[in-house]
Amino acid sequence: MAHQDVEVVARWIMQLVPQSIWTARLFRKDARWTSQQFLTTALLWSLGQQSTLTDRFEWARRQAMRLFPDAAKSGASYQAFMKIMVRWSDVYLVVFLQSMQRTICKQVQRFRGVHGFAVFGIDGSRVAVPRTTANQQRLTKGLNPNCRLRGRRRRRAQKQSEIPSIWVTMVWHLGAELPWQWKLGTANASERAHLLSLQDSLPEDSLLTADAGFAGYEYWASLIESRIHFIIRVGSGVHLLKELGEWQQNDDRIWLWPAHVARNSLPPLKLRLVKVQGKQGSVWLVTSVLSHQRLSDAAIGEIYRQRWKLEVFFRDFKRTFGKHKQLSRTPEHARVELHWSLMSLSVVLLDARLKRQQLKQQQRDQQHRTSVSGLLRVIRRAFDDGFRTSVEFFQAIRQAVIDRYHRASESRRAYPQRRTRKPPGQPNIQKPPPNLNTLAQSIKPLTLTSYG
Repeated sequence: MAHQDVEVVARWIMQLVPQSIWTARLFRKDARWTSQQFLTTALLWSLGQQSTLTDRFEWARRQAMRLFPDAAKSGASYQAFMKIMVRWSDVYLVVFLQSMQRTICKQVQRFRGVHGFAVFGIDGSRVAVPRTTANQQRLTKGLNPNCRLRGRRRRRAQKQSEIPSIWVTMVWHLGAELPWQWKLGTANASERAHLLSLQDSLPEDSLLTADAGFAGYEYWASLIESRIHFIIRVGSGVHLLKELGEWQQNDDRIWLWPAHVARNSLPPLKLRLVKVQGKQGSVWLVTSVLSHQRLSDAAIGEIYRQRWKLEVFFRDFKRTFGKHKQLSRTPEHARVELHWSLMSLSVVLLDARLKRQQLKQQQRDQQHRTSVSGLLRVIRRAFDDGFRTSVEFFQAIRQAVIDRYHRASESRRAYPQRRTRKPPGQPNIQKPPPNLNTLAQSIKPLTLTSYG
């Protein structure tokens, strides 16, 4: 890499990391690592494509030394590097996430849609780890006691829980098309339980959309109490009530009030039921937005369809980025490796999004979504052949987008590994018994008001 190329890449690395981290002095005075070299090595180690973690570290360390030669000589031991990663990752990652969230709020266009909501999607996925003794002992906890699956699906989930892996629950901003927050757990972790802790990171006037796995009185009531609107798919396993009490009755007005909740004198949830037509049949959605002026049925269906962007991100992260299986042989290192892999991909996607916003409106419309594979090719070229100027390098990042030509629908071949999922059916909607109608007169329902 020529000297001029080094300056181009070093300038780009400086833009990825918040200035508050660059200036922080967290290490001892006699430490061989500086914050600048450590963070550069950590990011490049996560972006590396070498077959082993030690090879990735050696490559990342050499690049960090080349990019910032004026700093003190960095440590040469991979074991020492991982000790620092385990100790300081939680501190650095929190600062990274907070800085990224502030940047998304202030600089990313379409942060709030025309309806005024900051719309987020949430979903979970498993990432495999090696079958070492340490990983099997600490990451395979068996089936979650709160699992509600039955029959064949329960047996399949039991097998999945016995495979050493890490569960990732991701909150994804749909308008910015960027990760917002995530949480890691063992193979049997509950994504609904993760929701209770992740909801604290959402800004004011947030709307959360999720699939049928996030249904439940406890979770919906927690979102309403936190003043977070939601759009969640429901199926035949959800029991809803209509014409409860003497409150205002509408065709799409429903209540969630399980029997055990009513016995404890907890309030019912006043919600709105929306039916939209999907490719494979009708989809039933429950939302806390009661006003049709604030969100129409068509807008609710469109927001739920955009949740698929999070599924695409998981596919890009696992397959395109090559992180479907972590390489670390201990749970502590696997957790750090996964955190930094998610963070490195998030910051380069954010940087590409900000650079694309500098284009004219017509060019942005023609080039809509960032291509993860194209972006990774640009980054690899920067370290191999290099770019002579920053303008050339940044232009290549802006042009790393998904092409817009129409693709024919792919045939669904009957692969042995392909699972045929039965879509959730229509929710069970009934009229309440007389005792619930009587009790409803003395309890005010829990709901979220919306203008319009």
